[in-house]
Amino acid sequence: MDFKQRLMDEKQQLDEKLGKLGAFIGTEAFGKVDPRQQELLRCQYYSMQTYSDILERRITLLTE
Repeated sequence: MDFKQRLMDEKQQLDEKLGKLGAFIGTEAFGKVDPRQQELLRCQYYSMQTYSDILERRITLLTE
C-alpha cells in the first residue's frame, strides 16, 4: 500500500468516527452527559474535523 492510500484510509476511518461523534452530539443522550465532558467532546469533534481537513489537503497535494 502506498503512502497516499494510507492517508486516504486514515481519513476514511477518521471521518467515520467523526460522523458517529457528530451524531451522538445531536442526541438526547448527549444532553445527559456531564457538561464538562460535553465540552471536551465538542473540542474533540472540532479537532477531529481539523485533522480530517488537514488529511484532505495532504491527499490533494499528492495528486497535483
